[in-house]
Amino acid sequence: MKGKKLLSLLLAIGVVAGLLGGCAPRSTSETRLTVSGEEVPVKGYLFHTGKYGVTLDEYRCYYLSLRDTQEYGETEETISAIWDDEMQNALKKQAVSYAVSAMALRKLADDYHIKITDEDEEAFEKELAEQQELYGNAFETDFMDAKHYTMGVYKELFFDTVRYRKLYHLLYDEGGEGYIDDAALLEYFHDSYFTFRQIMTSGDKNGETVNMEQIFRIWQQIQDGGDFETLQEEFDTDPYRTDHPNGYTVTFGDIDEDIEDELSMLTIGEVSSVFGTGSNYMILKRYPLDESFFEPNKADIYNHAAEKDLNARRKQIMEEMLGSLEYQDVYGEITVDTLN
Repeated sequence: MKGKKLLSLLLAIGVVAGLLGGCAPRSTSETRLTVSGEEVPVKGYLFHTGKYGVTLDEYRCYYLSLRDTQEYGETEETISAIWDDEMQNALKKQAVSYAVSAMALRKLADDYHIKITDEDEEAFEKELAEQQELYGNAFETDFMDAKHYTMGVYKELFFDTVRYRKLYHLLYDEGGEGYIDDAALLEYFHDSYFTFRQIMTSGDKNGETVNMEQIFRIWQQIQDGGDFETLQEEFDTDPYRTDHPNGYTVTFGDIDEDIEDELSMLTIGEVSSVFGTGSNYMILKRYPLDESFFEPNKADIYNHAAEKDLNARRKQIMEEMLGSLEYQDVYGEITVDTLN
């Protein structure tokens, strides 16, 4: 269970880390790791491949953000039980993965001659000033410390959003090498999207408690020939259903992972088994793709297709980097106790 919890939180922040993470420039300044009560200096990159790497400060930001999310809601008594060797190794590995994803983004930007300009520097100073004004005297504690930022890391996080945005426009604006024309986009829509309806029960329907026995009775009615849409109208507690009269048309990455897992196993016209997600019980039915969804949602579909391609380019570089990383010896001393 705890391994699944860590996996879920890693997936949840993976996109953010991938887009916002960056490799801080090599510096002669030192950061320090506390091992057995003694401070160990760490110069330059904690690990690197070629000219790309991350400092301890950069890695610390990823590592502690992951740790904080895993410990959320735990008590002092239960936290220590979380961090056995298996979980600590998983935490370190995933923090490396997100750091390397950031390195790959920077290399990709370099490959396309993306530069950080004076205008981008000014944009960062404006962003910094806005955050300082927003947080006031609590800027250091409630913003910088809470996010595990140093100023250098904060700046690189900001600049990587700039790099990503510039790459996106260079590659996918009309005339770019990755531009997707209407025919290719329609093909992507047909290959990557699907339409479904659901019966979701979340505690009560019109004040009446919905329990496990009831949702299985609904499922059995469907198996016995009951009309899915009629039963949906009677029992579904989804407050957004009326906004989607033709059902939900989605692609993977846009919906809950548990729903994705169930939908991936359904053919058109097939009904899922009963499954739980959060506090809800659900039954799904897959429908033919809603073609009317395409035109009013072309911009979102295009963005999804372009980001999928851009992330695939970055992933290829990332996989090459992961196979050639060189670590400082002190990396082996990193634990939830030594990196704070």
